[in-house]
Amino acid sequence: MKTYQLTISTSQHIQTLAQTTAILAREKVNIRAISFSCHPPQATINLLVDNLKQAETALSEAGIPVERREVLAVLTKDQPGGLDKLMRILERERIVIKSACGFAAESRIDAVFVMEVDEPENVRALLKKEKFLLLSVESLCEIEPVHYC
Repeated sequence: MKTYQLTISTSQHIQTLAQTTAILAREKVNIRAISFSCHPPQATINLLVDNLKQAETALSEAGIPVERREVLAVLTKDQPGGLDKLMRILERERIVIKSACGFAAESRIDAVFVMEVDEPENVRALLKKEKFLLLSVESLCEIEPVHYC
């Protein structure tokens, strides 16, 4: 069970972000999670979407350079120390996290930490051994995040 995010690197920060969201809206692709970081002159947009192939095709056809990257979506407890339990294992094993985002589920029982790592197969095996639940993209898209407003 592999989960992927789409990654866009760009020097046209807001223009590319706006173009990306417009394309995905037109294609009826739902953005389930997004992270954006800007370290001039480059910016990186990471997207978790409900239809990876359709999004990847539409963005590529529009001339937006998009890359599919494997990520691990880890279910943690939405409580103090929930994420810390995961981080202690990753630190102990010297796992390198390239990018990450996280959110609490509407249930307020669970949270999800999505991360891109070196050697995802090894990290997947480690986390399964440590009894963490890894989510498929389908399961990830079914989780309702907390709405703060």
